[in-house]
Amino acid sequence: MSFIIDQVNFMLIPLIAFGSEYLLQIMIILLIILIVLVTVLFRERRIIQSTLRQKVVESSAVEKLNATVIEQSPIGISVRDKNGKLLKYNQAWYSFWHITDENLTDYLEREREKLQFDDRDDYLRDWKQEVKKVYTKGGQLHIPEIKVIDNKQNEKWISHYFYSITDENGSVEKVVILTEDITKRKKYEIALSESEEKYRSLLENLPVGIYRTKPDGTYLSINKKMASMYGYESPEEMMEKDKLFDNMTKQDHDKIMSELHKTGKIDDVEVHMTKREMPVQWVLGSIKAVKDNTGSITYIEGIDIDITEKKYTELALQKEQQTLQQVIELNPYAICIFDRFGRYYQANKVFNDLFKAVPSADYSIFDDKIIDKLGVAEEFKNTIHQGDTYHFNDLEYNTNKLDPSLPDNPMILHIISFPIMNENNNLEFVIHMYENITEKKRIERELARERKTLNNIIDLNPYPITIATANGQYLRGNKAFLDLFKIPPPPDYNFYTDPIASEVYDMDTLKSKLAKGESISFPPMQYNTHDINPEFPDNPLTIEMMMFPLMNDNNEFEYVVNMFADVTERNKAIANLKESEEKFRTFAEKTSAAIFIHTDGRIKYVNPEALRLCGYTYEELKQMSLYDIFDPKYKEMVIQKGNTRMNGADVPSYETPILNKNGEEVWVIVTGGLIDYNGEKSILGTAFDISAKKKAEQELFRMQKERYSQIKEIAGGVAHEIYNSLFPAVSSIDKLKQRLAEKNIDEVERNLKLINLTDKAVTRAIHMTELVTEFSKLETQQEMNEINFANYVEAYINRFKYEHKVNDVKFIVDIDDRVVLNIHENHLYSLLYNIMSNAVDSFENDEKIIEVSAKRNGSYHKIILRNNGVPIPEDIREKIFDPFYSTKPKSGTGLGLAICKKIIEIYKGELTLQATIDKNTEFVILLPIEPLNH
Repeated sequence: MSFIIDQVNFMLIPLIAFGSEYLLQIMIILLIILIVLVTVLFRERRIIQSTLRQKVVESSAVEKLNATVIEQSPIGISVRDKNGKLLKYNQAWYSFWHITDENLTDYLEREREKLQFDDRDDYLRDWKQEVKKVYTKGGQLHIPEIKVIDNKQNEKWISHYFYSITDENGSVEKVVILTEDITKRKKYEIALSESEEKYRSLLENLPVGIYRTKPDGTYLSINKKMASMYGYESPEEMMEKDKLFDNMTKQDHDKIMSELHKTGKIDDVEVHMTKREMPVQWVLGSIKAVKDNTGSITYIEGIDIDITEKKYTELALQKEQQTLQQVIELNPYAICIFDRFGRYYQANKVFNDLFKAVPSADYSIFDDKIIDKLGVAEEFKNTIHQGDTYHFNDLEYNTNKLDPSLPDNPMILHIISFPIMNENNNLEFVIHMYENITEKKRIERELARERKTLNNIIDLNPYPITIATANGQYLRGNKAFLDLFKIPPPPDYNFYTDPIASEVYDMDTLKSKLAKGESISFPPMQYNTHDINPEFPDNPLTIEMMMFPLMNDNNEFEYVVNMFADVTERNKAIANLKESEEKFRTFAEKTSAAIFIHTDGRIKYVNPEALRLCGYTYEELKQMSLYDIFDPKYKEMVIQKGNTRMNGADVPSYETPILNKNGEEVWVIVTGGLIDYNGEKSILGTAFDISAKKKAEQELFRMQKERYSQIKEIAGGVAHEIYNSLFPAVSSIDKLKQRLAEKNIDEVERNLKLINLTDKAVTRAIHMTELVTEFSKLETQQEMNEINFANYVEAYINRFKYEHKVNDVKFIVDIDDRVVLNIHENHLYSLLYNIMSNAVDSFENDEKIIEVSAKRNGSYHKIILRNNGVPIPEDIREKIFDPFYSTKPKSGTGLGLAICKKIIEIYKGELTLQATIDKNTEFVILLPIEPLNH
């Protein structure tokens, strides 16, 4: 159409320029042109209308197709106007945002007026400016990924595409928004990224070393952990400076390579590093060899785990287990371990000794009848399973009550039960620690009785006594105290603030000494309670006081005991004492007894009789020790008795010789006592001259000795004659028995019995005469031999067993090889024979034991002969060494132990019968080590 108009203009413009001359022709031409123009216009109109109709048909089909595609698209599609009002949407968009019918209206009516976004568009907060630009200026915007929350509060990931549609003027008319749900893809991407990161991190941060090497150990690659594990800063440093096999012994290297060539791999091999300076000392390795087609190793790859700490922990654990086992075994307390069901698992020796048996297989501590009877079984079980300790205090226990077949063993126990939990805090073991407090409870009862007795003693004590706390607070006083002071102290009385006592003694020093456990004596004090409190009665006293602390089990000062002595009357007596001293001096000057006063031998006073007795002057005695006048052989004894007296103990009177100034021996009987002489502790002694009496006793002893020798000689002769008379009788009886035995037994049975009785009687008589003879000759057999006691006893036991037919007796010998006796061999034989024979006669039990032990004990050999036969009764123990006293009237002579006693006395030794706790019979012999000079 425009082309036609342009052509008409092209033709009209020159015609108008030619003027009116050609106006008609021009008009005709214009008319023709107009007709042509109209014709053309109508034709174009039909063409345009046809085209438009075709376009409309085509456009309708396209729109219908597009609508179908949009509606079925899995991508959410929405169309909004330039203000953001929702115009169209497809099902995918509707479903994606979980829009309901109730809020759809809100979405349709909602406009982003002036493009102001509300909280529903908060997910676009980082893209608001770009989105506004699409709505206002057109164009398009792609948001690759963004996290959103739908109407059901589900978290999703979407990809947004914004496209603007403009009008013919280029103004934004609509905006098409494509919303693609990329949640699954995003999750896959995140998971993949995390997986890659974890794998990368795992590889780099694995707590194991990963490596690949050449066959010679040269590293091809290693991870960071491998390098740090071996003390290198980086893998590159380790690959440059180290090789796989440089850190192990040749033995480990050969073993690993042999296994790799053989099987191609080796698992869980422990290797000890040879370089001490390396952080790792033990590794656990898994190694694999990669081989080529020929079977040769191409490279080696493996994993190393640092087990240094684990290895050292295992070694420490082994040591701890050994230590724990030793602690359990050596623990003074009985310990028993039970499993989680309460069944017996393990116990130490103390437990076995205490209970005399181990629990049975079906026993459980959770079903213990004794614990159940106490009513605490459930509480005990719950406490242990919760991981807490449980205490059984003063539990009366007897395994016999659980099982009558077990020994009766009543005890009082304190049991501490504590659990051992595993890593899941479940019960694994239960440990019972037993303390046998049976004896402790007995002692407590005795202490309670003693405490009660002590209180009675305090209350009934004639001395005034008070008890106060460690800080001086008065607690109680006995009746004597109240009688002395007439009134008890007030409630707020404190000894440390007593004004009278404070003048006599410094209280800070007093407290310090008491806290150290020291006792304190106060000098005489003038004391009147009226001076302390005028309300108290006037009661002037002169008192002495002693304080001593009572300490608790932790040696801490807890109480103080004050003991008072009223010396008011004693002071009056002092004056009387001085008067009596004068009378004493008068008596001492005139008495026939020697009187002396000394302190540790220093002469303080002697009377004239003492000077006469010793022959020294008083000045001479002052220059010497009193002990110097005693016979040197008795001097140590006299000094010892003097020291005993000085310590306050009583010493009976005793006889001793002194040597006078002329060296003559004078026998005296000495008595004495402890006195205070001029403020110093001294001994007041008396000595009476008994020289005449002593000479008479010595003469009597000489006569008795001669008489004893005569009796001994007669007894020896009598015994010899009896022996010579009886021995042929025994010989004749033996021959008669032999002849009778050759005949018929039935005919001679009665005669044989009579003969046997005669034989026994005669044999006993012979034995008695042998003993009498031996007894009479004891002192004449003084030729001594040097005898190794251990060797002699070994030989003697064999002989004794054979002679006495006692192979069922068990001999226990423990003799020091240094015990060498200087003794006549016959004497030693008699000693062993008589004591062991008595032991054999005393056996009644199946188990028969004789023990012989010997060792050096100072200047003596100490020999112990012990047996488990019937013990010797207490009432006859003092008589058993008397001659002819026997506990076996039918078979004993009563001389065996008397002979033993006499033998030991010959060698200046001692033989005693000792009492033992287990009531066994024990003879103790002491023989001097140095030989006697006969």
